[in-house]
Amino acid sequence: MTGIAALLDQFNEGLLNAGCGITIVNKPSVGSMDISGAPTVQHYPNPFTSVTTIRYSLPVDAFVNLVVYNQLGQKVAIQVSNKQVAGSHQASFKAANHSAGIFLYQLQTMDANGKTSIVTGKMVKTK
Repeated sequence: MTGIAALLDQFNEGLLNAGCGITIVNKPSVGSMDISGAPTVQHYPNPFTSVTTIRYSLPVDAFVNLVVYNQLGQKVAIQVSNKQVAGSHQASFKAANHSAGIFLYQLQTMDANGKTSIVTGKMVKTK
């Protein structure tokens, strides 16, 4: 099993922590956005009621996919799907039409060494 389905299994088994910066390939910085070599991602606020902002930094110019999934592993939003320049970026996830619960976001891009990097995090929407 790969991708988001594996992440959901790990989450459901309690193997993923409750932090907002869970990493599959690289460890993102928590706090300031560090663009030293690995892409970083974090969001605020968490938990949120209708809108949360996902902030991410890219160490190099790269194609970026930022996708949000619900707790069933269904894709609910494609936030970003294009090439972006190195530096800090942000995308707002508007969840007013979604039920309260857990959402996972997945940032897929390239690290400073040209390798694919996938960073995943958990968001909690309250009523």
